[in-house]
Amino acid sequence: IMKEFLKKNKTAIIFIGIFLVVAGILAFAIYKTANKKVPEMIIENNILTNYQGASTEIAVDSSVEVIGVRAFEKKTKITKISFGENSQLQSIAYEAFNGCSGLVDIVLPNGLSTIGGAAFKDCAALENIIIPEGVTDIEAYAFSGCRNLKSVSLPSTLEKLGESVFFGCSSLTTITCKSSNYKFEEGVLYNADKTELIKYLSTNTNKLYEVPEGVKKISSYAFQGATELQYVTIGNNVEEIGYAILDGCDNVEELSVPFVGLTVSQNRKLAYFFGKVSQNLKTVSVTGATTIGANTFKTWTKLERVNLSEGLAYIENEAFRGCTKLAYVNIPSTVKNVGVNAFAGCNKSILIEVFNTEVYTQRWEPSWNADNLYVEYVTK
Repeated sequence: IMKEFLKKNKTAIIFIGIFLVVAGILAFAIYKTANKKVPEMIIENNILTNYQGASTEIAVDSSVEVIGVRAFEKKTKITKISFGENSQLQSIAYEAFNGCSGLVDIVLPNGLSTIGGAAFKDCAALENIIIPEGVTDIEAYAFSGCRNLKSVSLPSTLEKLGESVFFGCSSLTTITCKSSNYKFEEGVLYNADKTELIKYLSTNTNKLYEVPEGVKKISSYAFQGATELQYVTIGNNVEEIGYAILDGCDNVEELSVPFVGLTVSQNRKLAYFFGKVSQNLKTVSVTGATTIGANTFKTWTKLERVNLSEGLAYIENEAFRGCTKLAYVNIPSTVKNVGVNAFAGCNKSILIEVFNTEVYTQRWEPSWNADNLYVEYVTK
């Protein structure tokens, strides 16, 4: 009977046998895959491209030469990162440790040469960082948002600091600078010859600050977050001013600047200095400009007084439009033209003092004072 059964069902039996063998192989493969240990660090050609573990303390393999772009991004549980004595690390790439908000302890190895842009951005728990000898380049925003960072040590080998490296470092009180390319004096970081003001620490308690005479350039966000400042004077020696130098300086009431904008020939709105309309700014003195551009002071509703200096030639269209609290502005004798609706929508009780401009007033735009605000002509 058995022989007869096997004879009749030979094909089915062979098929079942093959199926069982294949199923066994697949089951074994699945078991092996499921139990295969996944590496925490993905390293390719000595580049650490990704960290996919869950450890709180990381020891980077000494063979790693580059920590790649966003390799550790937003690994918030990491508290410590260490490198071996024989570490071959040369570069930390863009946003490599961005958002590692729990990182407290990291000792960078000798041999490192470059720290990429925003490499340690928003590492909120980091309090101290020593940049080792050998590092030549720290790129833009490298430590931005490290709000608890208190001290930084810069090495003698440092050649280049990118833009706004310490943006948002609101607790930073000390920069130890060994590099001959930079100077740190009285809470302010400069380049070597002090012609560029790079960073005025927001922890400074000065209420009044006058930019030193030798400074020719002020970097973007230079005074960012300096909430104690109330009066800032920038002299005519300054030739270039970066964007939003007074970002977050919400208590500045009085500002003296050589021009409004990047340079004397590139006009901007007053908000260029703050990144927005400041709620407390009351007095502005412009000491060296040739032009007040269109819309420069438009809708600065808290502004009370504007002082303009001799040498100014043009006030363009709607320059002061909507300055509802502006009580005083002077127009120097050198002004050749005032544009359309320059004072439209301003405070009705404003005093506009016009100095010695009888020759030019006839050439001004007919509607420069469309609201018939009070004008006092002054002859000296």
